[in-house]
Amino acid sequence: MSPESLPLLERGIIKEHRSRNEAGIIEFVVKEPGREAAFLPTVLKPGETIVEIHLKKLDDEQKKQARSLLRDSFRLLCQNLQQSNTRPVYIVGKTYEALAELAKNFGFDIEEYEPSFFEKPKIKYSYRLTQAYEKGKPMGKVFLIYDDYQAFQKRFSETQNE
Repeated sequence: MSPESLPLLERGIIKEHRSRNEAGIIEFVVKEPGREAAFLPTVLKPGETIVEIHLKKLDDEQKKQARSLLRDSFRLLCQNLQQSNTRPVYIVGKTYEALAELAKNFGFDIEEYEPSFFEKPKIKYSYRLTQAYEKGKPMGKVFLIYDDYQAFQKRFSETQNE
């Protein structure tokens, strides 16, 4: 079966509810779930959304502060979603192993994920922007990272104490 003959959802062509946004070092888009829905712990109902997150390319100085920048970006994301009255079911990302482990430290669940024909080039491209790639380290496995929005909101809401 050629990739063009796959259903639009399987090809990653999905309805986006708004354009890509930024929250610190994270880019995000609110969308209806695609293939990742099969990996989530609950079945989403028609019309329910997820927020897909992507880490922007970091310069050398940002890489040294990655944990604190990521924490601040999660807080900004939470604030943005609250202000726009957006209530996704999950916060979701697809990444390579090292970033998945970092996300786990922030409370995300991780599952090994087999990217589609259309997702692989984006993930490989992102990996080629890392220091690990520059050092010749293989990318390793791909993971889906996800967090229930309610739990994410509790951890990263501005009202939470440090």
